[in-house]
Amino acid sequence: MHERKALMSELSDAFVMLPGGFGTYEEFMESGHLGAARIHDKTCGILNVDGFFDDLLVFVRHAVAQGSSRPARSSTGDLRRCRRAAQRLVGSSSDQVSAL
Repeated sequence: MHERKALMSELSDAFVMLPGGFGTYEEFMESGHLGAARIHDKTCGILNVDGFFDDLLVFVRHAVAQGSSRPARSSTGDLRRCRRAAQRLVGSSSDQVSAL
């Protein structure tokens, strides 16, 4: 499992989480943590389809506000490119991509 995630991280330009289960959360949160720890500088974004991740985003923002976590470093330009790519992927013009 570790080798697969290491390869995925090496080959990725960014990390975008789409609706999924616990494995999806685990992999994405690890990517977000590594970004916050400055181990990588890749954009991390969440495609929040139909509010699927609303509660998760509330939790993450609360953890940051309480000081128990810090947001991953992301470039606004990178996030805009990520948002546009995700919108093309799902055929939506709504603002459903959030930065972690």
